[in-house]
Amino acid sequence: MSEFSETIDALRRARATRDDARQQLQRARMRQLTLQRLQNKADRREILDDGGENQQPVFYPDRSEELKRERAQIQEQQGLVSQRNAEIGRLIGDLFQRTPQQLIEEWDDRFRPCCFVACGNAL
Repeated sequence: MSEFSETIDALRRARATRDDARQQLQRARMRQLTLQRLQNKADRREILDDGGENQQPVFYPDRSEELKRERAQIQEQQGLVSQRNAEIGRLIGDLFQRTPQQLIEEWDDRFRPCCFVACGNAL
């Protein structure tokens, strides 16, 4: 396999891992939002369950520790996404360091360049 193809494959893998990290970050943000809303209810001392007759009401529990952990995880995930973006930038930079002649020499002959495909199947 040519160096060009290896770089393209590495770029595809890097984008996939970056996308996974973005999804995990988004899920963490959604969990934080949910926890923040629950914590706001706890801070306002909203009633979760009235407890029925002759019982004390049940209030929303304090979620501040869970919220701190989630915020720390979000910071970690943001760093991971930044690392993944930097790796993608490095790989793209590697591609742009090559001259057109080097790219043509390293091109995998199984794949036609898109400019030829767009012109039709004349080749």
